[in-house]
Amino acid sequence: MATQDFFSKHWLAGVLILLFVLNAIWMVRMSGHLETVAVGRDAPDFRLRVVAGEGAGRELALSDLRGKVVLVDFWATWCSPCLDAMPSLAALHRSIRARGATVIGVATDGSETGAIRRIVDDAGVDYPILLDEDGKVAGRYAVDGLPTLFLLDRRGVVRAVEHGARPVESLERLVRPLL
Repeated sequence: MATQDFFSKHWLAGVLILLFVLNAIWMVRMSGHLETVAVGRDAPDFRLRVVAGEGAGRELALSDLRGKVVLVDFWATWCSPCLDAMPSLAALHRSIRARGATVIGVATDGSETGAIRRIVDDAGVDYPILLDEDGKVAGRYAVDGLPTLFLLDRRGVVRAVEHGARPVESLERLVRPLL
């Protein structure tokens, strides 16, 4: 009788524990199928709309840039360090594009295209600015802070990941060996 009372009172807790354990097992099994963006691995491809800068109005896939060294800058209009870095990134882009390299910006703001265009114009940015409207690309790249930069070699392999604003000189030191 006591055992029956225990189970009748605690059945919900048992079901919840079972669901938790099954979910944990599923997550462990699925973790092997998730893409991990890390140095030495291929960067996941994506296709986004260019909303400002070079190529505005068209879609651009990361794979379209194979054969070039690419610096991918994840940023947002509300991120002060991101905005402060833009003129330096624009200068870097101008200095490396003739040598087969480029900078692309991925705005993580949703659909704030008007604000993005104003910021890009004010900063003198001419490299492509792509819009990650739903945040899926930033999610695939596990971007957890802004700005976050990914340096890709000519084959699309991640060679460096930088979190936070960096002086243009340190970015040049990262890019130079890949040119």
